[in-house]
Amino acid sequence: MENEKNNGKRSGVLSNWNEIKGFGFVVARNSDGTRRSWFLHCTRIVRIEAENGIPEAGSQVRFNEEPHPKGPLAVDAEILALAPQIRTDAGLKVLTGKNDDGGAR
Repeated sequence: MENEKNNGKRSGVLSNWNEIKGFGFVVARNSDGTRRSWFLHCTRIVRIEAENGIPEAGSQVRFNEEPHPKGPLAVDAEILALAPQIRTDAGLKVLTGKNDDGGAR
């Protein structure tokens, strides 16, 4: 599985979070490319690195897996802070193929 174990824990990404209901889903891809998901309830989170203490979609999550009749649960979850997004105009120009005056290269 792509979500390699880290200190005995799996690794995935928080795909969504419902702050009002206190739950979300963690996703990762198997080595064959199929998607796998785990239900995460707020009572199963042991640490959140976000400054506001609210889990954010896109955050890395380390967790243990626990079986459940409705599907696997993420437990003992640690939600890591989102990495800062750095964008530069130069990088965007290269990616879009545009020059300084907005024309195509």
